Amino acid sequence: HNGMITTLLPDYKVNSIAQDFEGNYWISTISNGLFVFYSDFFNKQEMLSKEEAKILPINCVYIDEEDKIWAGNSFANISLIDGANVIQNFDLVEINKYARIIDFDVAGNSLLVASDEGVFDLTRNNSSFSAVRVGGRTVKSLSVHDENEFAAAYSYGISIYTRKNNIWLENQIFATRSFSVQYNKNVLWFSSEKG
Repeated sequence: HNGMITTLLPDYKVNSIAQDFEGNYWISTISNGLFVFYSDFFNKQEMLSKEEAKILPINCVYIDEEDKIWAGNSFANISLIDGANVIQNFDLVEINKYARIIDFDVAGNSLLVASDEGVFDLTRNNSSFSAVRVGGRTVKSLSVHDENEFAAAYSYGISIYTRKNNIWLENQIFATRSFSVQYNKNVLWFSSEKG
């Protein structure tokens, strides 16, 4: 850090940033698509352009353990970018087509998706996903503790979900408007309108 601040996308509204295993930064924007800045910060590539209106705006980016990039938009659509930069788009037909995909996380074999329609557990079927509603509505954030537990922040509070016999069970632990959750080892951190 040399005390200088460099703005990488000065004319863009950034929604989220994620770093892949090679040190590249993936940046989602509201109206200009998805960009990758390579680890040297001097080279960038537009991965999903603003001309691809079906996938805009990009609300969140998630990098899974296989270094695949997941991008979620405001029209119940998920884009998957593999290591060869091949892009696949998936419509989540079980979700309202105008639902915003807000956050991703993985619990075991489950890809959990937070949206303003609730939390969904996704299963991939060739060129599509089937989504099973786990619970809630107006999800702001989610964080996985392990393959059988995750937490979600809602406009009405915080819930912890545990998986028993392949079913997610909800336990609301906080009943005030909340914004984000994050597990750090065995501690759950969260923010709310009360602090």
